[in-house]
Formats: sequence, C-alpha cells, structure tokens
Amino acid sequence: MMITRATETAITYAALATAALGLGAVIVATWRKPRGARALEIGGGIGIVLGGLVTLYLVNMPTDLIIARGGDPMVLERYALLSNTTIPLADQDLLIERGDETVVVNESDRELRIVTYAYGDDVNPWLGGSSQVVRRGGMATCGHRLTHIGPDDEPPESVTISKRTDASTQYRYWLTWDPAR
Repeated sequence: MMITRATETAITYAALATAALGLGAVIVATWRKPRGARALEIGGGIGIVLGGLVTLYLVNMPTDLIIARGGDPMVLERYALLSNTTIPLADQDLLIERGDETVVVNESDRELRIVTYAYGDDVNPWLGGSSQVVRRGGMATCGHRLTHIGPDDEPPESVTISKRTDASTQYRYWLTWDPAR
C-alpha cells in the first residue's frame, strides 16, 4: 500500500491528536473523577496507545517511494510505501518491497543519478561520494533518505559538523538528472 506524503502527514497529525486527546481524557478522569471516569480512563488509555503506535510507525517505518515521469519538465511523485506493492512499469509489473529508506522508479525520458556526498575531517566531499545510475524504465534503492532532489538542489560544498554531538562524517544524498537541452 502506498499513500502520498501529504496523506501520511495528515494521518500522523491525526494520530498525535488522538494520543493527546487520550492523555487529556486520562488526566481529567484521574483528577476530576467525573461520572464514568473509569470508561474515560480506559478510552483515553486506548487513544494514547493507538495514537502513539500509529505515529511511531508512520515516522519510522515507511519507505520513501519516488516515481519520476516525463522529461521536460520532470515530474516527481512522492509516496510513503507502507507495505509491498506492485506498479506497472513499461511492459512488466514491478514489485517494490518495503525495507530500504528510499526506492526510486524511473519512468521518465532521462537517466537519473543518486549521488552520495560525504563530509568530514578525512573525506573530500567531491571525491568521497559515489553515484548510482537509475536507467530509463528501471529502479534503484538507497539505504537513506534523499536530502536533495533535482539539478537545482545540489548539496553544499561543506557542512558544519559539531564534534560533541555529531558523527565525524556526514552524508547528503542527491537525486539528480541532466537538465533539458
């Protein structure tokens, strides 16, 4: 099952609201002791648990699915992949399995690239990265979320790394393509 990123955000906020309302119900039932307080405590507890679980799942578990279509202009569709799904691609059905952070499906007229930039004391960001080509009619997986998308959203030449809180090396992942000629 796949849903749009906007739908995922709306469901996440609804789940958070459910948990907050559940917490409010438990607090009111505990302090005020209104008639039916026990039912309010139980209902509130269920709201906290269900809202919390849905929020944790949607924040931590979905695979980011990006489908590139067209050519000029390039059209990108972003989805949250909640379970394995099959999408039609050219002359075959493509099974996309949830698990990697990002799956890129290329239905466009151009080749795409997923470029990794590495930053840190021992890494040159222009030499330390790697590139993965996503051919027309193909797909690629990336074990990380893409932080930059499009030829106009190139990662910076350098980033600030705090020695106290961050790892000594940081990475940025860029989905790009050659601009139209």
